Amino acid sequence: MIYLICIFSELTRAQKVEIFNCFTNLADINLFADTKNIIITLQTTNNQACDLPHGIKVSLQIDSLGVYEPYTYVKDYDYATTTTIYLKCSNAGCSSIPSSASGIIIIESKTKVTRIPAGSLSHVTPPHRLSVSSFGLMEFVLEIFLLITAFG
Repeated sequence: MIYLICIFSELTRAQKVEIFNCFTNLADINLFADTKNIIITLQTTNNQACDLPHGIKVSLQIDSLGVYEPYTYVKDYDYATTTTIYLKCSNAGCSSIPSSASGIIIIESKTKVTRIPAGSLSHVTPPHRLSVSSFGLMEFVLEIFLLITAFG
């Protein structure tokens, strides 16, 4: 009996309807290695066939990685209004993604699936924070203060 359930499960998984033209090919994928976040920004084509139910899985297949595939579940997904999706990646996963990577974004529900060419992935580095003393700013402010105080 368990064998039949496994076969049925595999059959239903394979029977997802693939829908096309759901999003433009202008998907932005930004990797923030310092916070281990991948942010995907999508633009819909307003295709009513793409109106997936709430509770979808979003995964990112990156060509050069093979097995590693970051994914997330979005419970409050709405085709018309969800434009940004956040994925988490592990330390090893984030560091293994080359800056020249490209791949496919897969959005799927229990019955439908759509694939969006991801193009290239951008590595976003946080802005370098400069210390105040690196430019001698503190010394400069102190000199101004002393001049104002002295000539006052």
